Amino acid sequence: MGPFYPYYYRSIVSPWSKEYSQDGEFPWTIALFSRGSFFGGGSLIAPRVVLTAAHLLLSKTADEIVVRAGEWDMASVDELRRHEEVDRHENFEYMTGANDIAILYLDSPFALKDHIQPICLPIQLASSLMCAGGDKNEDACIGDGGFSLFCSPDPIIVRFQQVGIVAWGV
Repeated sequence: MGPFYPYYYRSIVSPWSKEYSQDGEFPWTIALFSRGSFFGGGSLIAPRVVLTAAHLLLSKTADEIVVRAGEWDMASVDELRRHEEVDRHENFEYMTGANDIAILYLDSPFALKDHIQPICLPIQLASSLMCAGGDKNEDACIGDGGFSLFCSPDPIIVRFQQVGIVAWGV
């Protein structure tokens, strides 16, 4: 039997169409599991490295976190990896959300495929909190923490770069 997670976590919703994403549409997307249950997301930034939010990892031990990549159908159990090291930002502040960033180093690399690819990073992520969105009744929700805030710096070439990490909604 596969891991448990509510029906609304079974696939990712595309921010452009407000429809479910297509297989491989966001190949850097990582799902994080603890004891078989989904608890947040992250971004593949290298075959062995995942970028996520530090607040997600506070109550987790290293041996209970499993990382999944390349999943469109969250009910499957392919592409699992454990991690061997967690590096949280030294100035992370839970109460304010400042420096809510962590890196997971995986015990083995993901083989890069069409549906598993790292996302580009800018030279520097935002040094502070930012508010994204701005549309009424459109916001981050439970389970969105750790996923990437990304954009395409070039309107002609469809190449994305991560500019932030989802922390919480308002």
